[in-house]
Amino acid sequence: MMDATPPIEKLVMFDLDGTIYIGDKVLPGAQKALQWARRNGWHVLFLTNNTRRSASDYANVLQNMGIHCKPQEFILSTDAMIRYLHMTQNMDPLFVVGENPLKNALVEAGFSLTSQMDYIRSVIVSLDTGLTYNTLTIALHALQNGAHFLATNQDILCPSPDRGLPDAGTIIAALQLATGRVVEIVTGKPSIWMADAVHERVGMPFPRCAVMVGDRAETDMALGKRLGATTVQMISPAQRISKYDDRKPHPDFKILSLKDLPAILAQIIPHNSTFGAPK
Repeated sequence: MMDATPPIEKLVMFDLDGTIYIGDKVLPGAQKALQWARRNGWHVLFLTNNTRRSASDYANVLQNMGIHCKPQEFILSTDAMIRYLHMTQNMDPLFVVGENPLKNALVEAGFSLTSQMDYIRSVIVSLDTGLTYNTLTIALHALQNGAHFLATNQDILCPSPDRGLPDAGTIIAALQLATGRVVEIVTGKPSIWMADAVHERVGMPFPRCAVMVGDRAETDMALGKRLGATTVQMISPAQRISKYDDRKPHPDFKILSLKDLPAILAQIIPHNSTFGAPK
């Protein structure tokens, strides 16, 4: 009989956009910080609200940046959306305001997609860099007809080298204004659905020594607090493009670069018996 997999003792979770990289450029210190974490026994996960790539695609992106990783280490808001849909009945056919990786993942998970107005039960909004007027109109009319209003995330801007891209939150705001509806479920960071996806991936008991590293208070730091983790906010160039960066919750630590992360991880030890408990 094989022994059970030993529980994870030290977990460090990283945001991607604005923390590990911006655009196609890795940020200073990222490679060395991740190398240090792995070398010192930290289990690594990458958490992102960006649905424009699959886990395998993200792994390839980081590997091309010189960062060792595996697809199994990525948790996307796509995963959290699929988890929600599986736990909620009669939500499809779906109409997706988003890109092909999200659509493909939903189909692979067993859900049907449609653009036929009379059949849409749920509208899912995500980042869509190819957004058209026709797509927005179909979503608008479906919501007016009573379809569920779901979203993978509510980020207003996605970090990019040229001051940011309009993200899902911008599209959500337009649809809310046009319909008078309020989005019902958002599955990405910092939602309970994303936290549950982390718990499912890590297993139980949840590590007493857990750290969340990211650049945004309203998503990364909030999810870290929900998970009971120590929170480390990186004050990166991406922070300057978001008017929400000064929101609570406040992080336990602030750093200017991932070069500073190893020194913080080195001093974090599990000293509280309730540390890391789900909230």
